[in-house]
Amino acid sequence: MQDYLTALLPGLGTVALAILSGAGGSAILELWWKPRRDRRKAAGLLLADVLLNTDLLLLQAHARFKNPRSIPADFQMSVMGWDSAAQVLSELDPELLKSLVLLYNRYRYLNRCVELYAEALREQDAMPKTDPRYPRVQRHLEITIDVFNTAIDNTIDDGKKILPRLLAGAGIKEPKTKPTEVRNYQDLVDKLIAEREGRLRGLAGGKD
Repeated sequence: MQDYLTALLPGLGTVALAILSGAGGSAILELWWKPRRDRRKAAGLLLADVLLNTDLLLLQAHARFKNPRSIPADFQMSVMGWDSAAQVLSELDPELLKSLVLLYNRYRYLNRCVELYAEALREQDAMPKTDPRYPRVQRHLEITIDVFNTAIDNTIDDGKKILPRLLAGAGIKEPKTKPTEVRNYQDLVDKLIAEREGRLRGLAGGKD
């Protein structure tokens, strides 16, 4: 029997090549390539989200010192990558997926904080300071700001931990050398605020 199998071995390679060259081979290759392709697709989509969101969080972490008692109404974490990758998320490593679920819950929680703050602020603006409910609403605003800022710090840390794993999953190699210039977020925040103040002054000067 062993001699028989030995005699067949040279021909098995030809048979395997013929199978892989035909329709059956396409199906086999698809079964092998599809999970890998889907993992890269999911990682790439999520990578774009996490990079964008981490950058915005770092900007807000610096900007909050300029106005510590408010939450910007236009603050918005992106979850487009998660929604776009929904069909292929199951192909990701389970531990990575678990970390991503936590991270995206933080993103959604931050977006919810913006909504809660806006609702409480409208309620406060609609009532006189003599209203007995005023201190409660004020306290609600302060708590919302505090948990928002705490969530920002935690979410930045989580995003930084996940980014290298997403880079690897997307097939993107990290540069061997670090960039010589490090982005100065405080300078960028100062520039953006100065530009906004300039536009507001221009609008005020254009009034009749």
